[in-house]
Amino acid sequence: MKLIKDSIAQVDSKSVTTGSGDKYPVDFIVLATGFEFTQWKADEVIGRQGKSLKQHWDHRGGIGAYKTVAMNEFPNMFYLLGPNAGSGHTSVLFAMECSVNLVINIARPILQRQASIVEVCKGAETEWCDTIQTALSKTVLARNCSNQYTDPKSGWNFFSYPFSSLSFWIGTRFPTMKHWEYR
Repeated sequence: MKLIKDSIAQVDSKSVTTGSGDKYPVDFIVLATGFEFTQWKADEVIGRQGKSLKQHWDHRGGIGAYKTVAMNEFPNMFYLLGPNAGSGHTSVLFAMECSVNLVINIARPILQRQASIVEVCKGAETEWCDTIQTALSKTVLARNCSNQYTDPKSGWNFFSYPFSSLSFWIGTRFPTMKHWEYR
């Protein structure tokens, strides 16, 4: 594993090219956007079917990711503080550490060269995002409440995790492997 402190100019299926022109081979990519929790570069990231993240999310109804880390049709791509990882009562470091544990567990077969691609199943992503939005609809962070965590156009809450911190930890510590497809 290598940390590169340079801007990304281009990503293809096998490598990342940085702003300075250096090219690095990759097995998978983890987007860690720091403190800009809404900076997901949705128009610039293109999935395996040729659709952008924005198109993927528009089709779904709003920004979301399975267990806050992955989207179907975007293989080997993970977020560490992704959609709906935020909490009003727990440190973001907790969410990031939980996400790291999940990504490590899911990426292990790739790191061990037992597979080259991992992708969350479409049904698992859809069910997860629907569950999150349904739970949020019963809170003060609902679509009909004005707050900084919802998209003003769609009312979709892209920031908040509606369940307990223990639930988040369990869901990331013990992944449901049948929700992932390896190739």
